[in-house]
Amino acid sequence: MSVLITPEALEAQLQTSQPPLLLDCRAFRQDSAEAAVTLPGSRRFDLERDMSAASGAGGRHPLPSQADFTATLCVSA
Repeated sequence: MSVLITPEALEAQLQTSQPPLLLDCRAFRQDSAEAAVTLPGSRRFDLERDMSAASGAGGRHPLPSQADFTATLCVSA
C-alpha cells in the first residue's frame, strides 16, 4: 500500500509556521465509536453530506461542484 505522506513527515509539517490543512473525510455514523475519534487539528467532513453532490448523471456519490465544495470549506473554517 502506498501512502501520500508518512506519519513522520506529516508530524514535521504540522510543526511548521504554515501547517497543511487536514480534512478528516469519512462516512460518520453518530452511534459508532469511531465518530468520536478524529485526526488532531483536522476539519471533519462527512462523505455523504459534505463531499458528495446529489445522485444523478454523475453517479450515486458524485463529487460536489467546485463552488459547492468551496462553500463547504468556508463554512467549516
